[in-house]
Formats: sequence, structure tokens, C-alpha cells
Amino acid sequence: MNQLIYFFIVALWVGGVVAYIIYLRQQLSRRKKEEAVEQEKRKRHRGKKCPQCHNIISAKREVCQHCGYRFSEIEIEEAVAKESHHNQHHRHSSGSGRKKRRGKKCPQCHTVVNYYREECQHCGYKFNGEPLDSSENEHAANNPESGS
Repeated sequence: MNQLIYFFIVALWVGGVVAYIIYLRQQLSRRKKEEAVEQEKRKRHRGKKCPQCHNIISAKREVCQHCGYRFSEIEIEEAVAKESHHNQHHRHSSGSGRKKRRGKKCPQCHTVVNYYREECQHCGYKFNGEPLDSSENEHAANNPESGS
């Protein structure tokens, strides 16, 4: 009789543990789906979608850094207005606020571009072929009218 009671108690306990594990897995799955939806919403508001390669890029860029598509003035203005409207409602802190520099500085728009790029992905400026070193970067940034 005692063995039957112990068996019944153990069976109930194991059933409870299995039910709890199933419940936790469902909660985890639901949470992952919600996070994916939220991430997709945030991604849509970060910039604009390139009509050629469908990648999300900065609203201020004139040239897609993935495929080289050039945006019209109207497309850029609409994307910037949409992004600024979104940013007014959703402020994000970016830590220290300073970006690490990893590349050369474009003499036209003063953004940092990868050393291996031949064209600025922000404004479309074509580099001469050789990357500028850091001293030339600072000189070009301070004197944008000088041809270097």
C-alpha cells in the first residue's frame, strides 16, 4: 500500500516538472517572437530601405554602401524627415557619445569611411585610390577647400 502511494506521489511530481518545463519553453518562445517583432520595428525606423538591394541604411546617406544605388534629393529629404520625427518620440542614449574612428575621413562630408573604399558611402565622393593617413585626414578635415 505504501509503495502505491509513493509511486503516485512521484508520478504527480514528475508530471508537474514536465508541465513546468513545457510552460517555460512556451514562455521563452513567446518572448523571442515579441523581441523579434520589436527589433524589426526598431530596424524600420533606423533609416531608409534601399530600393535596389533592400538593405536598411542611414537616412542621410546619398549612396547605398551595399550596392551603390544613388538616392534622389526627394528620397533623402523624406527619409531624414521621417527619421527626425521618429527620433523626437524615441530618444536613445548612445553611451559616451563618441565613435571610434576606423578609416579615412571624407574631405567632402567629413564622415569616417573604411580605408578600402574607393567612394564615400555617405556623399559619393570618389577618393584618388590611396587611403589618406591620419595626419592627412586631419588636414583635409580642417581645410576642405584645399585639394588633397
